[in-house]
Amino acid sequence: MVLALTWLLAACAAGVAAIYAVGVLREHAIRFLVGIVGGLAAATTLTYILNIGIPLNSTLIVVETIMLLVLAVGLLWYTGPLPWRGTKLDWVAVAVFAVSFIIFGLIIAPKLFIENKEGYSTGIINAYGDVAWHAANVVMFAEGQTTPPQNPIFAGTNLLYPFMTNFMSGVLLSAGMSLPASINVPAMLMIPVLLTLLYCFAHEFTRSKHAAIIALLLFIFGGATLGISRLPQDFAAADTSIIDFITHLPARDYSGVGTDENGYHFLNPVTTLLLPQRSFLFGISLALCILLLLKPAKQKTDGEYIVAGVLSGLLPLFHGHTVLALLPAIIGLFFLQPRIQQWLLFTLTALVVGIPEVLYYMLGESESGSFFRFEPGWMAGEINPIWYWLKNTGLLLPTVITGFFLKSPKSLKILAGAGLLLFAAANTWLFAPWAWDNFKLFVFFFLFTIPLAAFAALHAIRTFPLIGKIAVIVLLAGHMVSAGVDIFKLTLPTALIWGEWDIAAIQAAEVIKEVTEPGDVIVTAASHNSAVVLAGRPRYLGFAAHVWSHGGDPWDREKAIKEYYQGTLSTLPDLKPKFVLVGPQEESAFAPIAYHPTWYLVAKSGPYFLYSIR
Repeated sequence: MVLALTWLLAACAAGVAAIYAVGVLREHAIRFLVGIVGGLAAATTLTYILNIGIPLNSTLIVVETIMLLVLAVGLLWYTGPLPWRGTKLDWVAVAVFAVSFIIFGLIIAPKLFIENKEGYSTGIINAYGDVAWHAANVVMFAEGQTTPPQNPIFAGTNLLYPFMTNFMSGVLLSAGMSLPASINVPAMLMIPVLLTLLYCFAHEFTRSKHAAIIALLLFIFGGATLGISRLPQDFAAADTSIIDFITHLPARDYSGVGTDENGYHFLNPVTTLLLPQRSFLFGISLALCILLLLKPAKQKTDGEYIVAGVLSGLLPLFHGHTVLALLPAIIGLFFLQPRIQQWLLFTLTALVVGIPEVLYYMLGESESGSFFRFEPGWMAGEINPIWYWLKNTGLLLPTVITGFFLKSPKSLKILAGAGLLLFAAANTWLFAPWAWDNFKLFVFFFLFTIPLAAFAALHAIRTFPLIGKIAVIVLLAGHMVSAGVDIFKLTLPTALIWGEWDIAAIQAAEVIKEVTEPGDVIVTAASHNSAVVLAGRPRYLGFAAHVWSHGGDPWDREKAIKEYYQGTLSTLPDLKPKFVLVGPQEESAFAPIAYHPTWYLVAKSGPYFLYSIR
C-alpha cells in the first residue's frame, strides 16, 4: 500500500512540477489540477511502455517512482521560486475540492468496490456488472497481461477498450494495494479533481465564479429532470413513516436508468459514468485540461499548445469517446483564434504522441459491425421528442439557446455550439452497439452547454434581482432534485449493496491462480462475476453482453459453451482452452453437467472444481 501511494504521489508531483517548469496557465489551482491529471496519465502510459519489455512488479514500480521523484525535484530546482510568485490562488476551487473529496472521495467512491466478511460487493447499482469487467482487466494486468492486451472475457481477441485507467489500477495492485482499493482509490482522487477542474473550466469560460458554481451544481446533480415525479408513488407504496422511507430509499434511480421504460434516459454523470465507467475519470479530466490550455487569450505561449498536444495524444487509450467529443470544440477554438504556428505545434505534438494509440484501435477488429448506424431520436421511441427531452433535461436546451442571444464571451458560445452539434449527432446516429452508450456523447453536450446555461441564469438574476433570483433558484432545485435524491441515498449507511463474489469464490480464485499460468484460457459459464475473474486468467467467454457492447460477436461461443457443458459438443470453436471450471454458476446454468473423458481434476476449493482439458 505504501509503495502504491508513493507512486501516485510521485506521478502527481512530477506532473505539477512539469506544468510550473513549462510556465503555462495563470492560476495555482488550475496548475495543480492539470499537473495531477497530466502526471498520472503520463506516468501510467510510461509504465505501460516499460511493461512491454519488463514484468509489472514492485521492482519496476520502485524504480519508476524514484525516477518520477527525481524528475519532480529536478524540475522544481530548475524552475526556482519565480513561477510561484505573482500567481493567484482561487480559494473557491480549494473549497470545491475539499467538499468534493469529503462527499465523493471519502463517502461515496469507497462504495464502488466493498470488501466485507461476506466477500466483495458494490454499493453502486450501475456498477454491478461493470465492476467485474474492470476487475478482470485490473487483475490480468497485474498478473502479466500481453501486449497488445487481450480481452479477458473473450479469449484470443485484442482488447478494443480504453484500458489505461484499469492499467493504472493494475499498477496499484502490483504495488501492494488490495483489489478493491486499487479500483476505489483512483475514483477517490479523480472525482474531486474532475469536479474542481469543471469549476475552474466554467470560471475561465464564463469569467464568473457564480456562474461556475451554478454550472458545477448542474453537472453534479444532472440527470433526468422529471424522474423525481415517481417518488410520491414510491412513498405511498412503501406504507411506512417518512423518516424510515428517507433513510431506506428504494433501489430505483430517480435520475434515470438506461433501460427505463418511461423514457428517463439522461442519467446522472457521477453515479453512472464516473463511478462505473472508470475511463471517464480521465476522459473528462483530460478534456477539461486540454480546453483550459487551448482557451483563447491575448497572450498564449507555445508551451500551452505543446502541453495540450501531449495530453491529447495520451487521450485515446484513456477514453476514445472523448477524442470524438473534443473535435468540434477544438475546431471552433481554432477558428476563434487561428494562430497557425501554435496550432501546428499542438497538432504535431498530438500526432506524435497519439498515432501509436490510434493505431491500436485501427488494427483491432469490430466483429459486430454496429458501431455506427442511423437511428434518429436516440431512445425516445414513441415518445414525442420535445416531451422526451423536457423530461430528461428540463429547460436546459431553451436556456442554452437563450444564452446565444446574450452578450457573452465568444469562446463560451463556441463551446456551447460544439455541445449542440454533439447533441444533434447523438440524436441522429448511434455510435455503439448498445443505444444507451450514446449517452457517453450526450454527457459532453451537457458538459459543453452548462457553462452558457449558467451564464444565462446569472444574467437573469442580475437583470431581474428579485424575480430572477427566485426563478433561478426554483429552476435549479427542480433540475437537481432527482439526482440529489440518488446521491443522498449513496451517502446513507443504510444504502443497499449487491454481492459480486462470496468468500468461496475468492478462495477458489486463489487456488486457480496457483495451478494455472497467466494466459491460460478457462471455460466458465458466461457470467460477469466468475471466480476466474479474480484469478486474472482469460475466459473463453465472459458476460456476452459486455463482449457485444465492445464490438465482439459472442453468440456462437455462448451457444457452444452450453452444448459443451451438457455433452453435445466435444470441442469448442475458435481456440482450445486449457481448463474448464465447474462451480455453482455452471451447475445452475447447465445442470446436469456432462463430464468429458478429457477432463482431469487438478484443483478443488469448496464447491469449485477445476479440470484440465487434455
